[in-house]
Amino acid sequence: MTDEELLAEFERRLREDDPDVTCDGAVFTLHRWHGEPQDPPLQVHVTAAQLGRCCRVDEETRDALWPGSPVEIAGLNLLQVHLDETLHLSLEVAPGRRHVVLEPHLAVLTDPEVHDEPRPRLPLPDLPPGEYRWFAPLSGQAFPAEPETPGG
Repeated sequence: MTDEELLAEFERRLREDDPDVTCDGAVFTLHRWHGEPQDPPLQVHVTAAQLGRCCRVDEETRDALWPGSPVEIAGLNLLQVHLDETLHLSLEVAPGRRHVVLEPHLAVLTDPEVHDEPRPRLPLPDLPPGEYRWFAPLSGQAFPAEPETPGG
């Protein structure tokens, strides 16, 4: 699949959610995102070459996530997952950010020319006082490891 074909598929998918998507050069303007009106609209800044670079996954990743799909389509599916996550977070905590860029990394920005804008973060509550331990998800061992008891 060529980069131009991948871009056409990306546009087709955007139009499934927003039939009024417009494209002016390398900027897609979205008036709806997941059925929700966007005012001001979101703008996705992407060229065919950028999309092509972002949508190439290896066969192992493809087989694990979307077996039987071409690697480019699996890459586009994965990009859509990351795009959904990124936009969901950004629209919740930084609604003024309306410009999506893919390079140098996927980000939602206030100004598409300023790539070093800090990423929005969800505010996390302070933990109550107490003792906390990290646990390795697969081994169940505490970190740092608890001292071994003699004979145990």
